Amino acid sequence: LNLPAPRLSDARIDDVMVTKARPSVSNLPRYVFGVYLPTLLWGCILDAWITKDPILKVRFASLTKDERQAWHDAASHQHEAPVPAAILKAQGSGNFGRRASASLRTELRTTAVERIEMVRKQWFELKNCKNRSFASYWAEGSVEKSFGPSFFSDTNELWKGIAPDRDIDSPITRLADVSTDLMDHVTDLIEDMVTYVGWTLSWPRFVQIIRSIPQGEFRGDLTWRRS
Repeated sequence: LNLPAPRLSDARIDDVMVTKARPSVSNLPRYVFGVYLPTLLWGCILDAWITKDPILKVRFASLTKDERQAWHDAASHQHEAPVPAAILKAQGSGNFGRRASASLRTELRTTAVERIEMVRKQWFELKNCKNRSFASYWAEGSVEKSFGPSFFSDTNELWKGIAPDRDIDSPITRLADVSTDLMDHVTDLIEDMVTYVGWTLSWPRFVQIIRSIPQGEFRGDLTWRRS
């Protein structure tokens, strides 16, 4: 999260920009606070679960000699991140039972809380002496106080921020410290990841089943017709 951006000295901005087809945004505060920033936070949490060290996300060519050594060191330990470690353990033992899933839930929850607090502190600092970013208001939990509730009448309360009733100087140390809506979403994310790890053991069986069916005879969702 605190790593230098890839250098763009040899590239034009037009070459690296990505344009996505989306409907126009009619209510910018509602979209940013209620959709965009929460979604970005989910991505930050997932990143903490699958990436041991953030330096691995930086283009290798843009790193200095010392940073490249750090990149190689991080790559050699990538398998120790919570999700890769759980998958390797499940595949190695051929089992992902209650004890293993409960252990993974605990680790994912702990890692999520650590990443949420990191994001909260860093996004709060996204401001200067004159202006503050939307992310800064959301991280502080001061959206309702600063913008009022009129923009958000038809959305859930994710827009209020990470922990709207908690002072920014009071660290988040458990999942219950965040807002109820945010906690529910993170809990769902944890369950999805636990399910994903469990599915890695079942996936080979489905691949074998699919490959055993003669080409063109598999009745999937694209060929299925209601009788």
